[in-house]
Amino acid sequence: MAAPKTLAAWALLACACAQDNAERHQLGGLLVVEDFDEPICAGTFTFLERRLAMLVRETGLARDPQGLVFHWIYKRDRVSEHCPETVGACTQGRDFYGQLISFSHELVHAHLSRLGRPRVLAG
Repeated sequence: MAAPKTLAAWALLACACAQDNAERHQLGGLLVVEDFDEPICAGTFTFLERRLAMLVRETGLARDPQGLVFHWIYKRDRVSEHCPETVGACTQGRDFYGQLISFSHELVHAHLSRLGRPRVLAG
């Protein structure tokens, strides 16, 4: 059986190769990676940029100098290729994965990821 680190390396390589043909849209501090053929509505990229600008303004935390990466997944059943099967979207550091409906929520996680993992509040 292969070592876990070896398996993880192969998994990352497979994901990187699968996204080679994906279209990339560089926005201000945000890279949108989409690999589907569906049309994108006019104004969508402006909306994404505005959400990030609002988050920067509200949190007082400057944009990540390396930028954030939104892996826009069109079909919900493909989200589990990147995230645990029980969730509809997820964030891994500066990268976040999911459908457009989850963008704002996952954007917050990605933007704040530089601060480390917050402690869970006890009730």
